[in-house]
Amino acid sequence: MGRFVGLARVSQEERKKMAKGKSMGHSIETQVAFIRRVGESLGHTLAEDLGVGYAVRLTRAELHEQQYPGIYFDDGGPGWAMGSRLRPALSRLIDDAKAKRFDVVIVAYQDRLSRLPEDIKKLYRALKTLGIALVLEGRLIDDKDLLAVGIKAEVSEEAVRSIRLKTKDTLDSLREKGIQLGKPPVGLQFDEKRTGYEPSPMGERIKRLRDSGRSIEEIRKTAGMYEMKDGSKRLLSSSGVRRVLRNLDWLERGTLAENFARLREPVTAKLAEYAAAAEQDRHEFDAMLDAIPGVRYEFK
Repeated sequence: MGRFVGLARVSQEERKKMAKGKSMGHSIETQVAFIRRVGESLGHTLAEDLGVGYAVRLTRAELHEQQYPGIYFDDGGPGWAMGSRLRPALSRLIDDAKAKRFDVVIVAYQDRLSRLPEDIKKLYRALKTLGIALVLEGRLIDDKDLLAVGIKAEVSEEAVRSIRLKTKDTLDSLREKGIQLGKPPVGLQFDEKRTGYEPSPMGERIKRLRDSGRSIEEIRKTAGMYEMKDGSKRLLSSSGVRRVLRNLDWLERGTLAENFARLREPVTAKLAEYAAAAEQDRHEFDAMLDAIPGVRYEFK
């Protein structure tokens, strides 16, 4: 029997799903309740003097407004994070583990620990070296369980990687053929070969109204109904009319692709930011655990 603590996590993507009512049951509260039940059923005592929670973003982490005794949790941040900046609660747990302040770590669900098998194995080895037990999904983990744990994580991650690879290959193939992807800009439609755009009926109407000298407000009221993504129809707003006219102007000048490239620049910058954050996160995670004798090994 000993003192136990819990480790919990909700990623930024899952937080967005919860806000839309699409929770998968991985809320912090759900994990905390599960951890407490498992710890008590095993006869351990919750280390209520420990635990800390953080609200995490890609650029910063702040103390969470809600704290749970004995629970280390990170709320938000990217799902792949394991380092001290984006998983500060995990980092604090490792620090307290090194100080031998508890005997058992309980995690409600395997993917709340990590989605990558190498991360799970390395963290397990670190805790084992420190003399601390790991209870995962209600089961006390030992060396012989690592194969099953690794297979479960690998299958989950491999499925995601496979889907991403197939999707990327398909999109690359379509782009090589010059086929336009995605929903056309408002006021435009795909041409017959789907290799470019042309004015849509709505775009043609708005262009005629503008050429006849109508104001933006007059065009908005008389251009007709615009079909939304969900199939419903409504009048365009004034900004929507301006956007149609801008798209038509781009098309006439032959600079639509150039403008789209410019609009993609912020997305490209965000992807670069994520890539840099992921590299830093990996270095932090390795440094955090490699300092523990017997834990270091190379990632594949």
